[in-house]
Amino acid sequence: MQALIPASGVGTRLRPATDKTPKALLKVKGDLTIIDLLIDGLKECGISSLLITTGHLADQVETHITKKYPKLNVRFVKNNLYNSTNYIYSIWLAREYLVEDLLLIHGDMIIHKDLLKSLSCQADSVLVNNIVVPPEKDFKAEVSSGYIKKIGVDIIGTNAVFMAPAYKLSKNTVSRWMDSIEVFVKRNEVNCYAEDALNDILSEQIIKPLYYNKQICMEIDSHKDLEMARKLLSDCKKNETL
Repeated sequence: MQALIPASGVGTRLRPATDKTPKALLKVKGDLTIIDLLIDGLKECGISSLLITTGHLADQVETHITKKYPKLNVRFVKNNLYNSTNYIYSIWLAREYLVEDLLLIHGDMIIHKDLLKSLSCQADSVLVNNIVVPPEKDFKAEVSSGYIKKIGVDIIGTNAVFMAPAYKLSKNTVSRWMDSIEVFVKRNEVNCYAEDALNDILSEQIIKPLYYNKQICMEIDSHKDLEMARKLLSDCKKNETL
């Protein structure tokens, strides 16, 4: 099983903190960065290799990870057009290396390692929470008959639930997603979410929701998110779920 972390974005809403430091390298618990926590969790899930897409301040990301994890089987794929494209294009650039079942975790995610382990043991699944009110600007999923029907930030209705962009996908599903992404890229639709391309195959009942409740699982998009993540992590003892 492989893992893919898209980490090429600028982190505009976290400026000025991200002007000279990539979002993935923002510290959230002592000297641990966002991507450190992700990698530490992924290592416990038995991944065989890690792919990281880079863009903004790519050299910093590569230097940090190669120094901190010298034995990690990691490949960096740089998106030189990160300023004018969304991560759909970054993922497309990494497509030739996606050859196994995959854990795909957005590079601004904080996920409790126990929840990450649970996800890694599933078939095609994505993390959702039907307890919290779906935030207006974050990802949501439409769930029907036990499957994910659509993913996006503008989903509304009684079937809409909060969704964390953390996926466990089979090799076959990854291949089909990449085929859909390639159609978008050929149409030069590269400023949308990769999930827009995923939606084109979700009508076939592929991905199931994996529900969670109390464990830490959040994206860090803003200064408020960063402050909240630091507080949650400072209050969280080792191996404790919230």
